[in-house]
Amino acid sequence: MTIEIVMQYFARYGAVAIFVIVLLEYLNLPGFPAGIIMPMAGIWAAKGNIHFAAALVITVAAGLTGSLILYWLGYKGGELFLEKYLNKFPKQRPMIEQKLSLGEGKGQRRDILK
Repeated sequence: MTIEIVMQYFARYGAVAIFVIVLLEYLNLPGFPAGIIMPMAGIWAAKGNIHFAAALVITVAAGLTGSLILYWLGYKGGELFLEKYLNKFPKQRPMIEQKLSLGEGKGQRRDILK
């Protein structure tokens, strides 16, 4: 995705384009690098097309939404994905099981150990 394309989306769709592009970038989809998107949102705000605070709130909300979607996917389907991964790459099983065992019985504190 080039700068010209991003600017065309910003000009056509406004703040919605910023939200969608940042959301897709936080969902780790290829083709949406933050190194292009965030500076362009700043330029757009500097030109007066959008207020800086609005651009900041939109990008933070999009990033948070993307992160929560990925968290939810991991929460609901993480074990299934991990089992499929370990079946495909069995040499990884001992290391992953060792890391998972570090957190057993520690409740919420186990996330810090990972």
